[in-house]
Amino acid sequence: MTNRICLSAVMLGAAVAAIIIAGCGGGGDGAPTFDPATTGTLTGVVFALGSSEGSYESVAGARIQIGGRSGATDNNGRFTIAGAPAGLGQELTVTPPGDYVLVSNAPITANVTAGQTNELPAPILVIADSETPPLWP
Repeated sequence: MTNRICLSAVMLGAAVAAIIIAGCGGGGDGAPTFDPATTGTLTGVVFALGSSEGSYESVAGARIQIGGRSGATDNNGRFTIAGAPAGLGQELTVTPPGDYVLVSNAPITANVTAGQTNELPAPILVIADSETPPLWP
């Protein structure tokens, strides 16, 4: 009788543990999971206006946020944010590194299609804070 009670307790404990693990998204590798029905991936690039007209240089270390998700630009100025909320006109928050500022005060928005990788249609532009920004909206 005691063995059956212990065996029942072990089986109950295993069942509870399985339910908890399933509810937490499995035991996986700890990487976040995103619902492809409601999120997508956003990619883009941040460039600094160069010293000569029409020249640009990539900006590393800029921080981009969208819907509670964030990413930073690499040495080529590129960023990728997985789990961005799907929708039209999702507003981005951009924090340029160091002495850079955004060229425009206009909101930067992205259209994110669920389950897809979405590229910003234009680069995000910054300029050195010591330079006079162009008169762009």
